[in-house]
Parts: sequence; C-alpha cells; structure tokens
Amino acid sequence: MNRKTQELVVRYGLEVVPFRGVYVRSAPRKKTMIADAAGPCSVEEYAARQFRNLGFNAFVTWNATFQVLFAVYMCPVIQDPTDAHNRVIAFPDRKAFDAGVRGTLIWTRLPDDFGTRAYALRRADVIKKHLEALLRESRGLQDLILEFPQAKGSIFLQEGLIHRTSKGFAVRSKSELIIAEALTNAGISFAYEKPLTLGDQTRYPDFTIDDEISGRTIYWEHLGMLERPDYHRSWEKKLVARVNQFERI
Repeated sequence: MNRKTQELVVRYGLEVVPFRGVYVRSAPRKKTMIADAAGPCSVEEYAARQFRNLGFNAFVTWNATFQVLFAVYMCPVIQDPTDAHNRVIAFPDRKAFDAGVRGTLIWTRLPDDFGTRAYALRRADVIKKHLEALLRESRGLQDLILEFPQAKGSIFLQEGLIHRTSKGFAVRSKSELIIAEALTNAGISFAYEKPLTLGDQTRYPDFTIDDEISGRTIYWEHLGMLERPDYHRSWEKKLVARVNQFERI
C-alpha cells in the first residue's frame, strides 16, 4: 500500500481486507478468472465469495442499470470532442465475448490513454468539475433512480429527461415543459432551478417566481410521481425538512 493510499484509508476510516487468489485463463470463454477453493469464478464473484465467507450477504451489483447511469453521466466528459486523445475504436459485443464467440463490433469514441494513470492525471481538473456539476444537480439524479422501476418504461428513456422550451433552455420532464410554457404564455417571468440557499444547504426549486406586485418570492416544486408510495414518503420528509429550514432563517 503506497503512502497516498494509506492517507486515504486513515482520512476516511476505511477497512482494508486482503484477499488472495490465483488468476487463471478460461480458454473456452476467453475471460480472466480467479481460482479459489470453490473453483474458478469472475473477479466480481470472487470478491463476493470472500465477503460471504466473512459472514456478510454479498452479491454482484454491476448490471445494466449502473452501466446506463455511468454512460449518461460520464460519457460527455470521457468522449469530450475537445480532447485531442479521443479517437474512434471498436470493441466486441460483451455477451458474445463472454460466450467465447464472434460478435458484432461496437464503434465508439475513447481516449487512447483511457483507464491509465496518465489519463487520470491529464483529465483530473475536467473530471473534478464534471463531478461537481453532477453533485449540484443531485436532485435530478435521485429522481432518475426512482424512475427506473416503472413497469411501462422510464421517463429516462424519453429524450433523456431533456425537453427544450420555446425560450431555448432544457427542463427535466414533460410536465415541467408544460409548466414552463404556461408561465411563458401568461407573461410571468421565472427562473428554472435557481439555487436557493437555506442555512448551510443549497436547494434547486423547479421554478422561482419573483412577484413584483406583492414583493413575494414563490418557489414552485412540481411533484410528478406522488402516486408512488416511495416517492410520496420521500417528499413528505423533504417538505418537513425545508419548512424547518425556513423557520430557522
């Protein structure tokens, strides 16, 4: 363990659990495996086995949902057209690769040093700014995760939660698009997701309206999925927390 890793372990109180295994090549599947007493398995399954042996419930969570989230939130910075290292590459279909058969090639853009320490150092500032921007929009990420289990499809799949208003800016849902257009047609000035600082926290209400006649500021939060119990409960907790914040100010 190098010095920097040791510093991170101490700073965040991490527990390091050493695992020992033997890498083997699985010829039929052309995939790197790890062998232990229970037999060869994938790297992910090997880690899960070790935690099960320690008495934990463990399962592999790397699935399509995480892949889609990573692609949506990280591809814009990874495939940045201003990055001179980006080039067009092809990689095989994952399912075909795991099955050890020839599959269709998938073409995409990827930096020639992606996955290396050099890439991390070269793009550190860009990645940091990108992640900070995502954190500022964490409410949208939480709503996105809530929408995945819908049986008839997700709003996430409908234009990627990007809907362009007649004023030219994007909103997150079709409901917000309707509200924005209604306010615009009524001649009411508003700001979309304008930062609102309450104490030591910053929120992003859907619509902020400054009423010049009354001198009041109106914060409009559209609750689009109240029919869902989990969404309803989440917003009840948020409402109580925000009321308490206003009362303390």
